[in-house]
Amino acid sequence: LDAVLRCNNLPQLVGIKLKTRLAEALGCPVYVEHDIMLQLLGEVTAGAAQGERYVLGVLMGTGIGAGFVQHGRPFRRSAAGLEIGHIPIRNEGKRCICGNKDCLEAYASGHVLADLAQQHDISFDQLFVHRDTNLVQKLESFVEDHARAVATAVTLLDPELVLVGGGVPQMPGYPHKHFETSLRAHLQSPYPAEQLRLAWASLGQQAALYGALNILRRDKVCP
Repeated sequence: LDAVLRCNNLPQLVGIKLKTRLAEALGCPVYVEHDIMLQLLGEVTAGAAQGERYVLGVLMGTGIGAGFVQHGRPFRRSAAGLEIGHIPIRNEGKRCICGNKDCLEAYASGHVLADLAQQHDISFDQLFVHRDTNLVQKLESFVEDHARAVATAVTLLDPELVLVGGGVPQMPGYPHKHFETSLRAHLQSPYPAEQLRLAWASLGQQAALYGALNILRRDKVCP
């Protein structure tokens, strides 16, 4: 299927035959891949998940996406799989950007952080270092929602390694330890709670480039 069916953060792309139009404009073959999968493949190729066999990747930014790599290859039925940002996590009726209610992204996405920064009159990049008690409580709940959703995916997929990245975990003061502690608390003990390994993405924006190279090498397009 060539046409874009849904794109919550870029709705103007819906209905566009993106692959065909890019190929015509560029005059060369075009591959279309999920951005999360590209970044995860990049980390498996040359980053924090290099050489790992079963990797769940979760990226938290404007939205929250995930992917699963098994023996260096994407594991999925379609690009619609592992939309972790749209796992229902509460029953408060909060509307998500996708149109549904109570998705993870309605409570723990970059959109939510932007709203919190505005409500508390704080610079976005200072949210996690600010000491306002009310804000700290909200952010703790924000991080715990991340952990619950990742724990759900771990329980279903049983990865050896969880790779976490995206713009939110890179923010100053993001409580990495609190996230990990909460994640393990929501997993069954002793397995996988004690055996699961956690890594933080290391390649930044270059991850997608390494991921693209992985695909081209896999399909023998380049050496």
